[in-house]
Amino acid sequence: MPAIYVLAVASKSGRLTRHLKSAGFLCEVVESAQQIPVHDQQAGLATVLCSTIGDLLECHNPSLTPVYFCESELSVEAMLQALANGAADCWALSMSAEQLRERADALLNRVEQKLATGLRAEGDDEHAAARLLTLEQELQEDQRAGQSIQLGMLPKQNKVMAGYRFSRWVQPSLILSGDFIDYFPLQDRYLACFLADVAGHGASSALLTVMLKNISWRLQQKFGMPSFNSPGDLLAWINETLIGQGIEKHVTMFLGIIDIQDNTLHYSMAAQYPPALLCGPNGHTQLLSVRDVPATGAVAVASASHRDEATNHWLAKHQITETKSIGSSLKFCLVAEGVADVYRRFGPTMAWDTAAGDAVLRAAGGMVMTTDYQPYPYGKADYRN
Repeated sequence: MPAIYVLAVASKSGRLTRHLKSAGFLCEVVESAQQIPVHDQQAGLATVLCSTIGDLLECHNPSLTPVYFCESELSVEAMLQALANGAADCWALSMSAEQLRERADALLNRVEQKLATGLRAEGDDEHAAARLLTLEQELQEDQRAGQSIQLGMLPKQNKVMAGYRFSRWVQPSLILSGDFIDYFPLQDRYLACFLADVAGHGASSALLTVMLKNISWRLQQKFGMPSFNSPGDLLAWINETLIGQGIEKHVTMFLGIIDIQDNTLHYSMAAQYPPALLCGPNGHTQLLSVRDVPATGAVAVASASHRDEATNHWLAKHQITETKSIGSSLKFCLVAEGVADVYRRFGPTMAWDTAAGDAVLRAAGGMVMTTDYQPYPYGKADYRN
């Protein structure tokens, strides 16, 4: 039977040790738990008899099994207090030798079962950690393979088309990203530069760039022969294609079309803020902002289903026949993108209806004005425009 350590002053432990020895126990008296030799942290079989709560608290080493020992009759209150303070069992001097041996055997079995369970759990943890490491390695390999596919979709660096050289620089923040770039000829007269940024990172955003590459090929096929009206129409078609897939991802896009006959750049931006930059050969940089009114006439933003007579009269007065329709303050964005040229509002609005769209439009080079063509003021007491 393993030795039992009695945590007590030697002069006061005589009666207890004699009783334990008569029951067949090997006893050793120590005055401090630190005197107990603990060589194997996993053994956990060093039983320590403690006669006070303070002694129980001293046996905090996991290799010590504290037992509360009472020289008088054990009360329920004393047992509950001892168990609450870490006691593994409660013994009394009034117990017979046979009872003490039975309690010691039961305690030994419980400790061994606890140790066995702990070792099994430790083995399970090691297996789980190894499995997690394997899955992490497999994920990294998959991501690197996905990265290779994404890099393979990029167009050729320094590609020359019709005297124009196209170059690119992409620096994703993660292995897989939602960054997409492509440039290609459209018909015999145009060159296209298509950029997109899918919100977020990881596999879902990367997979969407594969779809964008497919759209890029379809774009060349769809508009290879027939003419197109504007880059905005092409982006609208791309947007409809993405929406049709039911993928809930926000995508910012830029499409630039170079007319190689007159060397002009036509472009459209979708949710791209801040605007794109145009860098000249002399180092001069300018924002690609709102467009000049085209020779074919201005395009206005106007509701298709809730247009009032005042709006119709204003459109007719300014000989505007083409309109674009979109909800809420996104009307400002159509003008900021260069898809439309003007938005005339007759109905009442509040400052919070227009302030954000106003800021986007101003950043793109546009302006919101009053009916007497003055910059629109904010900060009114009632916030009414």
